[in-house]
Amino acid sequence: MRRVLSVVVVVLVLRLGFAEAARIAFFGGYTEPQVADPGFIAHLEAHGHIVTYHMPVPTEGQAQIDLANANDLVIISESIGSSSVSSGPGGTFHLQDVATSVISFEAFMYDEARWTGWTSMVDFGTSGRTTTPGGNSPPGLENLSDTIYIADPVHPLAAGKTGAVVAYTTPYSACFGIVGAGATVVATIDEAGQYPCTFVYPKGALLFDGVTVTPGKRIGIFVGQGGYGSIPDPPGVLQFSYLSEDGLALFDAAVNYALPIPGDVNRDCIVNILDLIVIRGRLNLDVSTGDNWRSDLNEDGRINILDLIFVRGKLNTRCQ
Repeated sequence: MRRVLSVVVVVLVLRLGFAEAARIAFFGGYTEPQVADPGFIAHLEAHGHIVTYHMPVPTEGQAQIDLANANDLVIISESIGSSSVSSGPGGTFHLQDVATSVISFEAFMYDEARWTGWTSMVDFGTSGRTTTPGGNSPPGLENLSDTIYIADPVHPLAAGKTGAVVAYTTPYSACFGIVGAGATVVATIDEAGQYPCTFVYPKGALLFDGVTVTPGKRIGIFVGQGGYGSIPDPPGVLQFSYLSEDGLALFDAAVNYALPIPGDVNRDCIVNILDLIVIRGRLNLDVSTGDNWRSDLNEDGRINILDLIFVRGKLNTRCQ
């Protein structure tokens, strides 16, 4: 009889499958998605992810934290106002202490997030700006370009690319950040490798200030924003169509790398007995309460033996 029950459970698992789709909070600068943001959201949803859109404002720090804790990933678009995800200019990044991974292509929040130093267009900024009131791009980055350069081809964020990568369909700007020793630089704007445009602070790494330890992955990606007085003439605000096939592959690689590994319920970057303990403590609980949804691994609306079986099959899997 025990053997028959085991076979039935295995058949159920095979029939149901286990979704690896994620819950993603997308932070943008409009009350409704505009410019490139609808394209990014549609692309994520086409991959099966559940995306919620949010326009952050500085006064709602706890609301941003709650959103991060209710999702597997936060993506911050260049369309936001950079201080809207912090307590204000020179302040503290609202999501500094959350374990949820964060991807940003808004370079002007890197300083408050402690990913870089504090000087705009020196420690962080974008290429292709020559007549900007807030500062021009550093020497050598004045021109728009369709190309970035892979610095660490073996890293998952490189998406298997090497050397020069044509990331845009038209010359455009790219974000950069001069990161601290705790970060891994995967791509740079310039061939000489002076200006990182895709990088990651892994979970547990020291941020730029040498003091703050990040509780989750913090990723900056190359995607830029409209230039001012650039050479050639700026194509204007970012459009989703500006990303080339390779550029989109790099975006996808960032999302895949940032997401928690399936079965890692407590988000400590390893699937082990602690995850089984969490699920056992939540058996038959309401998945809509708190973060119980993280224990419903097959998303069937229940926390039961099937979720335990899934974790057992993933034991000892670690984050990349």
